[in-house]
Amino acid sequence: MMKTVHIVLDFEMNPVSREEREKNRENKHQKHGRRLQSEIIEIGAVKLAEDGCRRIDEFSILVKPALNDVVEKKIESLTGICTEDLTDAVGYEEAMEKFSEWIGNDEHARIYSWSTSDSNQIKCECVFKNVEFPENMTDWVDFQEMFPRETGIQIKRQMSLEYAAELAGIDFDDESAHRALYDAEKTAELVQMVLTGDYREKMKNVTGVLKSDVETSTASMADKLGPKYAELMKRFSESQA
Repeated sequence: MMKTVHIVLDFEMNPVSREEREKNRENKHQKHGRRLQSEIIEIGAVKLAEDGCRRIDEFSILVKPALNDVVEKKIESLTGICTEDLTDAVGYEEAMEKFSEWIGNDEHARIYSWSTSDSNQIKCECVFKNVEFPENMTDWVDFQEMFPRETGIQIKRQMSLEYAAELAGIDFDDESAHRALYDAEKTAELVQMVLTGDYREKMKNVTGVLKSDVETSTASMADKLGPKYAELMKRFSESQA
């Protein structure tokens, strides 16, 4: 039986230009469910060993968009990636080839991403650009759904990566966020905690509080866990209202 290697990835994306969206409004690819709305402009990934204990390698690449000549201002502001950064970047097909080669075919690859947006994006973009979908990227895990289920954290709203990292005691730098490799690294830390079972010890106080009477526990636990967790508890309490 092939060993499993765990690939934790993140994409940064840029919207397709308005002109291209209009041009492709009646595109044949519409039959596949939806038109392409964005393009991947950065791929970041971390490779973990089968037991989740070891971080084997990392991958990062910029991707030149084909359907927009510029990085939109809101994306530049969010990611720090500007149009000039992508001038000499590789195209989508070459980026997929390099990424698939890095993943490798000697082991079974399980792909983790925070939400289903990344898996939906790569599938749609491959179809739209007539690029063969990598055979070693078929086993996807929505870790945004998996993390709260496995750790027993139950909240009514969808959990953000930052929120999950802070609950787990993982430093999260807002200034570094929304770069593909950084977000992949933070997700990988959470994946490792689940694969190894370390979350049981590291998160036992937090999960206990979340399952208890928040209204009576917030003040005392804020003192124990610090200001960052006090804010998390406030947000949790609001989500339960």
